[in-house]
Amino acid sequence: MKRFLSTRLGKLILTLFILTNIVYVIMLSVTIPQVSAYAGGMKLPDMMPGGYPADYIRELFTALGEEGRKAYLTRQLPLDFLYPLLFGLTYSLILFELFLTLFPHKKLLLLLSIFPALAGTFDYQENFLLVKLLKTYPRLEEDVISMCNFSTVMKSVNTTISFTLIFILGIWVILKQYHRKKQLS
Repeated sequence: MKRFLSTRLGKLILTLFILTNIVYVIMLSVTIPQVSAYAGGMKLPDMMPGGYPADYIRELFTALGEEGRKAYLTRQLPLDFLYPLLFGLTYSLILFELFLTLFPHKKLLLLLSIFPALAGTFDYQENFLLVKLLKTYPRLEEDVISMCNFSTVMKSVNTTISFTLIFILGIWVILKQYHRKKQLS
């Protein structure tokens, strides 16, 4: 681990990891609760990994009121346009490194590093659709809400796959290093 963190790529990944999680913590602890408070604590679509019905979006946007919808557009979504880039890049690089460490000769497996980038792509799609919905309120189109819901669910699926792969591969790397050290001693 020390050797990896001393490399240029290791330092880049660590820096991106810190930045990604700073943005995420700010969203979770500041902007999302601020916006959610306008709607009496209703969850924002970003926080509903299993999706939501169209009626929920109508109810949420109504409960947010004009000030809440403006806060969503000007406080939460600007950060949420930075986060998918950071998430996709950071966690794709982490997966790439884990796959390269475990399977240096199986380059095809490196393609599995795309799941975080897919999560980020669906997050962007969700964000653009939320902007459209917020700007067209109270005229909310059913197909736009449906596409937004699909994006939310697909973001969640790809995020879950990403973290599952990172967890499994991370444990595998740790066990491999442990066994290697045990054999040397």
